[in-house]
Amino acid sequence: TGDVSGLNYTGGLTGQFSGTSLIEDSYVTGNITTPDWSQTGNYVGGLVGLNSGAITLNRSRYSGNIATKGSYIGGLIGRSTFAGKTQINASYTSGSITNDPFNTLYTEVGVGGLVGYISDNAGYADIDASYSSMNINTAAYSYNGTSSVPVGSNGSGGLIGYDWGTITATTINDSYNTGNIKAVGNVGGLVAVSRNPINIDDSYNSGNINTSNYEHATVTYRADEIHAGGLLGYTTGSMFSIVDSYNTGNITQIGNPLKTWEQAGAVGGILGADRVSAGTINRVFNTGDISGNTQVGGIVGFLGFGQYRTGPSINESFNTGDISGEGFVG
Repeated sequence: TGDVSGLNYTGGLTGQFSGTSLIEDSYVTGNITTPDWSQTGNYVGGLVGLNSGAITLNRSRYSGNIATKGSYIGGLIGRSTFAGKTQINASYTSGSITNDPFNTLYTEVGVGGLVGYISDNAGYADIDASYSSMNINTAAYSYNGTSSVPVGSNGSGGLIGYDWGTITATTINDSYNTGNIKAVGNVGGLVAVSRNPINIDDSYNSGNINTSNYEHATVTYRADEIHAGGLLGYTTGSMFSIVDSYNTGNITQIGNPLKTWEQAGAVGGILGADRVSAGTINRVFNTGDISGNTQVGGIVGFLGFGQYRTGPSINESFNTGDISGEGFVG
């Protein structure tokens, strides 16, 4: 227990792991902060700031508030990268994450209740029987000027913010998020952005989601397309599967009315947008209310694009939430 203050590579247990690592039956309770809000703090995690290699977390937890300004922020691990696997079993987080994503050194910002960013991994990522109740706010601006980071490059997820690299597959099983998410950029109740194959099974989100790509306060930034989904915000991997899962949280997206409908982003009760993937959605449901600009759906906002045109299907699924939008609503 105790508070931690640091910039880059900051964690409640360790700033960085390299090689093969195992954390079992461990916990941290305390706040983690960037000491000077004018500076950027990257690789910040409740347990581990940066993992470079294979890592397994069993029956471990973080409870506290993380407040920083930068990229790669996670309740358990800030960023996990390089060869090996990222495996999280029976672990959880509670508290909050507050992050100012603007003027960072990196073009992608990943914030997640369990892991902020997973990348460049020749193995796989596996999250089983784990959850987060962290409230995430990545719309806390302190920067006055023009950000170098496109809003569409931001990902805030209840479990994983950004899933990107050469991972064989990411699997989320028997896991959930109950924390609310307020963000700029792509948002998912479980995963915000996946550019790898991903399987979600027997999992759910009950937290409310609020996302925007407007210009706020004194901040001016590139308002690229954003997507929001009750479980998965945006996927461009070769395949996806969402089975026996559901969302009960409300989703509100404020798009940029000056953009074309393709650029405004998509909002769905389960999946925001699938731009490339061959995928399957089976036995899922949404009961949350959904409000967006264009491409708004009770289950999926936008489905199917690119080379895998014979792909996505929806089976034995339903929506009971209210849906509102300005175009392409269903």
